[in-house]
Amino acid sequence: MSRFYYWLLESNRWKHLFSGLLIFGLWYVVFSLIGMDSVLSGTSGLVCVLVAMCSVEYAQKSAGGKWDWSDILAGCLVPFVVEVVLLVSMLL
Repeated sequence: MSRFYYWLLESNRWKHLFSGLLIFGLWYVVFSLIGMDSVLSGTSGLVCVLVAMCSVEYAQKSAGGKWDWSDILAGCLVPFVVEVVLLVSMLL
């Protein structure tokens, strides 16, 4: 198995990845339906996911856990890749 797979299994990061994907997907669909530009919709969706992931980490830290930047990275990974693809496709 790959290192990425084991990294995802640590500290329920796969849940953060799935949550970030779900939040970003819903955000992107809703804002695209109301007519927002795809790059702007993607960028605002990425910021929304970042805020949501930081909120989850803050709640975990407040409950006695530790702050884990890797969980935030896992949640923002898919939105970031999608945003890069959108920006590259816009430039071509």
